[in-house]
Amino acid sequence: MVNPGGAGMPRWLLPVTVLVIGIVVPAVYMIERGLFSRVDGGRTTAVDPEVETEAIRTYSAPIRTVVLYFSDTQAERLVPETREVAGVHDPAELVKLLVQELESGPMGGLAPTLPGGTSLRHVFSDAQGTFYLDFEPAIVADHPGGTRAELLTLRSIAETIGANVPGVRDLRILVGGEEMLSIAGHLDARAESLVAGQR
Repeated sequence: MVNPGGAGMPRWLLPVTVLVIGIVVPAVYMIERGLFSRVDGGRTTAVDPEVETEAIRTYSAPIRTVVLYFSDTQAERLVPETREVAGVHDPAELVKLLVQELESGPMGGLAPTLPGGTSLRHVFSDAQGTFYLDFEPAIVADHPGGTRAELLTLRSIAETIGANVPGVRDLRILVGGEEMLSIAGHLDARAESLVAGQR
């Protein structure tokens, strides 16, 4: 039936259009946000609520500016690089985030201080302000070796954490849950990893 107003639009078209928009738009939004199950290759995959919660928390986190320390190209000294990251508040989470940024390497004309493939498994601390950084074995197995490279690795971690995380008094390097006395056999990691300002 045609609208007698002469516009030529069927009377049922407007409510149907509103209904379709009211269903499709929210459905697309919820699918994109992961609130519905996704169909992947013909299989329906349930969305992990913990993943969704973490994504929302990360997305809504404020941005903070941090200072990371990488090596110059001659492997002689550390040079600061400023970067913006998610503004996490928990000190252990911030330490992990900072080390992950070191793992990703510099953005400018500097050189990385962690060997490729380095991955931080876990961070925890004690009541005295000592933070324990538990790495995958690559930090030792793939390290280039040499006193200077080892020193730059330890100092890079220590200076970066010391510059951005208040309350850290000391650092300990672990691999697979075991404390490492040295990364490449040249320096005592327990002595060299003291945070800037506390040594």
